Amino acid sequence: MQALTPIIQRYNWGSYDFLPEFLNLPKDGQPYAELWYGTHVRGESVITETNEPLSKHIGGSLPYMMKVLSAERPLSIQVHPNKKLAEEGYRKEEDQKIARQNPQRNYPDPNHKPEILIALSDVWALSSIRPKEEIISFLENINSSFVEKKFNTIEDLFSTLLRIEHDNLFLQTILEFAKKNTLEKHDLHWWVLEMARYYSNDVGIIMPYILNLVHLSPGEALFNAPGELHAYLKGSGIEVMSCSDNVLRCACTQKYKDVEELFRITSFSSRSPSILQPKEVDEGLYEYPVETLDFQVFSANQGKRVACPLPSGLGIVLCTEGYVQVSQEEEKKYLKRGENIFCTTDLILIEGPGRACIVTNENHMG
Repeated sequence: MQALTPIIQRYNWGSYDFLPEFLNLPKDGQPYAELWYGTHVRGESVITETNEPLSKHIGGSLPYMMKVLSAERPLSIQVHPNKKLAEEGYRKEEDQKIARQNPQRNYPDPNHKPEILIALSDVWALSSIRPKEEIISFLENINSSFVEKKFNTIEDLFSTLLRIEHDNLFLQTILEFAKKNTLEKHDLHWWVLEMARYYSNDVGIIMPYILNLVHLSPGEALFNAPGELHAYLKGSGIEVMSCSDNVLRCACTQKYKDVEELFRITSFSSRSPSILQPKEVDEGLYEYPVETLDFQVFSANQGKRVACPLPSGLGIVLCTEGYVQVSQEEEKKYLKRGENIFCTTDLILIEGPGRACIVTNENHMG
């Protein structure tokens, strides 16, 4: 068993306190956004003791990546591709000889990116498109002239909205409508104004009226399938995804936006957000029922001695609360909050008064 040193990402939407406290690092007045655990080329973990890249240590790549994410302010409105579209986009950009580290590249890798976010605090997010009737009702109340045009599909409506560039009058109308309504954190109007604090000239501030508003309590999770529009608004959690950094953005960001390509890969069907509760699979051991074969996510809860399978023979254990003891055959490691261990066996034992998140999969080579 070996500890991993994660890559720290200091994006401007990150929080100032959560991740430094999680890792027991000094606060420096700058945001900490994400910790990356895995083998992705844009941020590969190393073995803490030897500084050896994880991919070299295991002789390959993991098909998943685990992150700890902490958002102080809203992230971009974004979507991830499915496997077929990712492979096509990657091949096209390789043929165009666009460098994989180029910030204007859409597909730095050929993989899809289903993802789950497990809340460590209260988390607020937008996920999946509301029913068309709800969207039209909001828009009629904001600006009736806008919906005089008949939209045949949600895609038509969405396309029209995203092509409104720097229309200050329309943006002001959105804000005036939001201010007329109840302004509490559980209310979507509050989030329109919160997004406007950071993206005042971006039509993306209307997205709480277009996408479903989600609130997660600690332990609850949100699954975003490929093609589903979403954005994390505020809060901290563990994010597990296929080993990919393919992100298409359309609003509320200073990063590269490719609206045309986003439209090509987005599912514009209305659906409820996929909020998951962990299911107990053994006493003290819970699994999140994700819709992918690339990863499995377990939670070991306080006070139980839990046997957790690692079908691929590899897995990452992260202590999220208190402390736990992790045993692999005759070897034992004690972890406190924020510490992790990379295991190379098919079964581990976890015990102690804390909580841990375990990520593994069926076949370890990506």
